Amino acid sequence: GSTVARLRITAPYGSNIIQLRPLLSWQPVQGATSYRIRILGNVAWSTVTTQPQLFYPKNQPPLNSGSAYRVIVSAYQG
Repeated sequence: GSTVARLRITAPYGSNIIQLRPLLSWQPVQGATSYRIRILGNVAWSTVTTQPQLFYPKNQPPLNSGSAYRVIVSAYQG
């Protein structure tokens, strides 16, 4: 089975970003062993990490100023 819990993204905070390679962070979910992060917009990027934060990588195209993005973080256990 699966459990749905609300994940709260803590950075970037708000609707505007200053850095084109921002720090992405979220409140950890108790029992989570990994997180999948996806950014959708004029880029389609995804990765998995065990930490509740990471920098948008330098080997990916930078985000564009003035563009809209959706950041999706999913927590997994096991």
